[in-house]
Amino acid sequence: RNVMITLKNGSVFHGKIVAENAVEINLEAENIGTIIIKKDQIKSSVILNSTNFKKGKFWFPNPNYSRYFISPAIQLKKGDGYYQNIDLSANTVSYGITNFLSIGGGLELYSTLSGHPIFILMPKLGFKVGKSIWIGGGILYLNSPEVISDFSGLGIGYGSATIGDENNNMSLGAGWGFVGNQWSEKPIITLSGMTRISRRIALVSEN
Repeated sequence: RNVMITLKNGSVFHGKIVAENAVEINLEAENIGTIIIKKDQIKSSVILNSTNFKKGKFWFPNPNYSRYFISPAIQLKKGDGYYQNIDLSANTVSYGITNFLSIGGGLELYSTLSGHPIFILMPKLGFKVGKSIWIGGGILYLNSPEVISDFSGLGIGYGSATIGDENNNMSLGAGWGFVGNQWSEKPIITLSGMTRISRRIALVSEN
């Protein structure tokens, strides 16, 4: 099988596994030939398929497959994570606990510097329900109990459906905002898309 192997020292190889045992892997690496890799030196191994190659050239996996500018796309994989900054102010980190559950959180910069931080929580569930279809939902929640002690926070509860793959996809989402226990009567609707036009460039639209 074709794989991309990342070693603990940061080296990355992709090629075909021609032999394997409990201790090492023989990899027929592109432009190098057959090399032996000790398994205890491997940080991660990803099986490659047709989406990783364009006109015979290897494309590394899309590092931004799980988000558009703001709203989520495909669910984070177990062990994947990212740091996101929006307008310098919102700083969040998200991590895939399983292949269907991720958790995120962070702080708003200016309120944190003032000594009364606004914190952010972003739990999300997502499932692949077809060959190229994902559905998911979650909550974006903000609160600052030090500023208003009896304020129970605000945010949005949302659901979304995505069609496509990690390089080319489109998502339709709907979310209802809330302040305390009061919910909006009408939803916010989002239509977002992503298409990767080269190894290092993608076009993103979020509406």
